[in-house]
Amino acid sequence: FIDINLSCEANKLIFNIRNSIIPKRLDAESDSSGLGMANAKKRLILSYPNAHTLMINENNDEFEINLEIIL
Repeated sequence: FIDINLSCEANKLIFNIRNSIIPKRLDAESDSSGLGMANAKKRLILSYPNAHTLMINENNDEFEINLEIIL
């Protein structure tokens, strides 16, 4: 599943995304290096210094990102 919510309240943009995690096969090579998330964090710092919060949570079943940007 994937659940995406985007809203704007007063001067704040709120973005929440949550999705299920499909377990990888043990014999499959991982082609994910985590560079995309690192680049997104750097862009947020450059574009919205001291004007955003980013929370990332992951467990065995779900991955969730909560982002708030002060406009």
